[in-house]
Amino acid sequence: MDISSEQIYVHAGTQTGSILGFNGTITSMQNVYAYAPHQGSVKCVGSSGRFLITGGFDEIIRLYDLKQRKERGQLIGHEGTITCLRSYKNFLISGAEDSMIIIWKAAKEWSLLFRLKGHKDSVYDLALHDSGKLLASVGKDRKIILWNMINGGKIFRKTMPFNTYKVKWAPGENLLIMSDKVIHLVSQEDNKSMKEFVHPKQINDFIVLGSIMIVAGDDGNLYFWNNIFEVEQQSFYLTFKAHTPRVKKIKHLKIAGKDILISCSTDGTICTWEIDEILNNIGDIAESKVLEEDLKPLYSLFSYQRIISLDVHFANQVIDPLQQPGAQGVAQEVEENEEQAAKKAAIAAEKKVKKDAKRQAKKAALAKTNAAGKHGKKIKKVQFVEPEEKKGKKQVHNDKKKTFDKEKVRRNQQKYQEKAEAQKKTFGKHGKQAGGKFSKKDLSGKGKGQGQGKKKFGQKLEVEYDN
Repeated sequence: MDISSEQIYVHAGTQTGSILGFNGTITSMQNVYAYAPHQGSVKCVGSSGRFLITGGFDEIIRLYDLKQRKERGQLIGHEGTITCLRSYKNFLISGAEDSMIIIWKAAKEWSLLFRLKGHKDSVYDLALHDSGKLLASVGKDRKIILWNMINGGKIFRKTMPFNTYKVKWAPGENLLIMSDKVIHLVSQEDNKSMKEFVHPKQINDFIVLGSIMIVAGDDGNLYFWNNIFEVEQQSFYLTFKAHTPRVKKIKHLKIAGKDILISCSTDGTICTWEIDEILNNIGDIAESKVLEEDLKPLYSLFSYQRIISLDVHFANQVIDPLQQPGAQGVAQEVEENEEQAAKKAAIAAEKKVKKDAKRQAKKAALAKTNAAGKHGKKIKKVQFVEPEEKKGKKQVHNDKKKTFDKEKVRRNQQKYQEKAEAQKKTFGKHGKQAGGKFSKKDLSGKGKGQGQGKKKFGQKLEVEYDN
């Protein structure tokens, strides 16, 4: 296959909130869409099947159908600028400046599975292991955190002695971490830097191809490092001028057995490069050097926008999500969920019918109890009465209580009168003591207002109608 015949898509996010789409080959592309849905810069762009996924300053993740060229929805869960997106089969992982990492699941409807809390500041980058079971994250707090993707738990957390901007997995479960001018090969065993790759100026992005690393520099250069995982062996680089201002992002595609690099710059330029010759010869160099002649791009286009994020994929990858590897499980799960939902709805409907029938039966019984003869008549008397079986006992109890209370009140009154005379105090009519307290009982043994139209324990309401 000729490398100039393979169709690809290039998606670029801009500083002004626009998304630009280009379709064609590595030697000729044309703009197929331009859309400005975001408020503020588009920090990250990714794709999964037929969907394009973007995130940015407005704290919203947006989903687009590349086949129908329509926006399909939004994922809202972050409270800060979306900084990074990673997709794996039916899952999307997002990081943001709110220090949160969120794992989303794509089915018939998107759902939020986990919120991973561990960083104290902005999350800068995410790296998902090939197995899909481990996730590495780095952030502004200089922490590197390893997550268990099965249960969302932390495996370890380490604060590094340098800034941490980007992270990628390396052989032997080690990590490559990008700092300001240096990329560190960090051991997972002791979290120490085993090897360092130093650049003359700030660096912005990097990718790994086997034992070779390609780095995008702030000086407009591309750096190709050899033997990056040989700890005991020194590494060197080849470099050449790729863009006039800084190189912001780089992506790699394998087309017809050829290694193709796609780079973009903040001046709005997107370039494609065939890098096979460099990759084949870089192992022979014994010192770092600049290519005598700058490599010429296969193709370059000017977008007239300041590009800050980039995604590239083959055009034949724009397929139905249910045809993607691993998506059959989602389809089956959706069908099972629909069956379960139908069963739950049927059970709920049956319960509602029974409840309504019970309510109607209760109303009918109440209507039957209220005899038709009573309706429309005047009420003659309403009073509380004692049940028949309690009246005799209640009367005896009341007589005893009355006699006992009367004698007790008299004794107490005589006692307090003697005490009052000694202290030159007087009593009121109902036992009011000068300077203080009240007695709630008078000489009859009854409290004030007791027994006047109030329901007592054990009484029931009796209604007498006027015939």
